[in-house]
Amino acid sequence: MKNRTNYLIVTLCFIVLSGVTNAILFNVALEDMTKDLSVTSSAISWIVISYTLIITFGSITYSKLSSYIQIKKLLIIGVLLFTLGSVIGYLSNGYIGVLIGRVIQAMGAVLLLLYP
Repeated sequence: MKNRTNYLIVTLCFIVLSGVTNAILFNVALEDMTKDLSVTSSAISWIVISYTLIITFGSITYSKLSSYIQIKKLLIIGVLLFTLGSVIGYLSNGYIGVLIGRVIQAMGAVLLLLYP
């Protein structure tokens, strides 16, 4: 039982570290994204704003949802959404794909940030 607890703690620490690293690296890449996607800086700011809005409103929604669904299931859903959003954003070549990937990633990040 103690090994499972240690494994869970290490996994949760890794998830939180991944979320922070994601935010830092994404903000560093904004200037390059503006050039590569050929969009204005105000359009790129919507990627950051949408992530922040989903985190803000999602925390209220998901905290209510945790009274109906087990936290373990919510964490698994959070990891899956975060990973799916990362893959979508990585594979997309256009602005809309990156925006959709970032929104899906934020939906997963909310669940991961609420329950470590």
